[in-house]
Amino acid sequence: MNKAIPDFQKILCVVALTGFMVTAFSDSAMAQGRRGNFRSYNGNQSHQPPVNSGAQYAQPQLQTPAQTPAQTPAIAPQPALATAVQQPSIATPAQIPQTDSKAQGLSQPVVPGTGVAVTEVNDDFEDSAWDYTYNLPKIFNNGESTLNKNLPAGISKNQLWYEGPKRGQPDVIKRVETPEGGLAGSTGALLLRSLNPGSSHPSYQQQQDDFVCNMISKVGKIPASLSPSVVTRVYFPPVEQWERRTGCHFAFRTSLETETPMYQSAGYSSVTKIDESWPGIFVNMELKNPNEAPSEQNPARLFMWMKANERGHQLQGPEIKQTGWWTLGMSFTPDGYVHYYARPGVEDLTAEDRITSSLPYGQKTARLRNYFFNVCNGDNGKTWSTEFIVDDPKLFIVK
Repeated sequence: MNKAIPDFQKILCVVALTGFMVTAFSDSAMAQGRRGNFRSYNGNQSHQPPVNSGAQYAQPQLQTPAQTPAQTPAIAPQPALATAVQQPSIATPAQIPQTDSKAQGLSQPVVPGTGVAVTEVNDDFEDSAWDYTYNLPKIFNNGESTLNKNLPAGISKNQLWYEGPKRGQPDVIKRVETPEGGLAGSTGALLLRSLNPGSSHPSYQQQQDDFVCNMISKVGKIPASLSPSVVTRVYFPPVEQWERRTGCHFAFRTSLETETPMYQSAGYSSVTKIDESWPGIFVNMELKNPNEAPSEQNPARLFMWMKANERGHQLQGPEIKQTGWWTLGMSFTPDGYVHYYARPGVEDLTAEDRITSSLPYGQKTARLRNYFFNVCNGDNGKTWSTEFIVDDPKLFIVK
């Protein structure tokens, strides 16, 4: 292992090799953002991917956001730890068509990518030998319990990614050449696509697959006191190549552990309720006539929305006026808020790229458990999902 950087000892770290929880949401949940449709993962550790017993979060390897080969991560000079976070300007109503009203007075949201990168759970897909073992049959959702008989779950060769234990992995997980306009120096990225995300039998409803980062086994939970953030680049193909369907096509999400103060009726002594939340940035298409290709007569609207405001409802995001590369990010601050960012292109995010901030479901973020991608389609057994390509997903912390 490369020599750890001494200054990093100043950072408070938490090791928690506990069970992974990430929700499943149905078609109506993605359309309405209702928490009642979520289903939790079983926390049994026997359902976890292989654990790297040598990975201790006390001494992770650090690198700058510049890409380095995944198999031999380079040690960069010690990045300066952020001692102060720039106060961003509040977005205008045009930038935030709908937002959490309590977030308007929010101070010092952290721009995703601020601080130091935690390389144990970052992947740049530069290793030409990057590979994924599917361990078929896949785990299916849609009411079909296949977890026990379908183990072991799929997992990447570098053990950074694995098949979600309740919903299953995308049908295609493939390293490809980085599309034009990607990060400077990037030669590899990851293609995600699905045909049968629901079950072995078509449900004819919107379904999704999960591609999950192995954070729990690698570094444990990250406390909100470290202002963790996640960033990724995503390639959106030309609109003519999208699945002809109105609804969600892709999402970049996180699994959070939340804490909510509760009060006992007798004696009024306070207790804290530990819960889970799965906020994210969702990419949607609205097509006037799904039976026809997009055209001037059949316009397609591409846009983002965020999950969720304090009542669990959608937060409207920006229109996607151009396809190609986008940079998405989320950060989590000690006050419990989630901050959502997006910009076209592959440049680093800035304060001006903040879409909105919220307390999803009214719950304050206590710890970040992991981050993951959703790939969705109409689950008719014939039509493939839209082909998305992701690159350079990374976790950062601030101290």
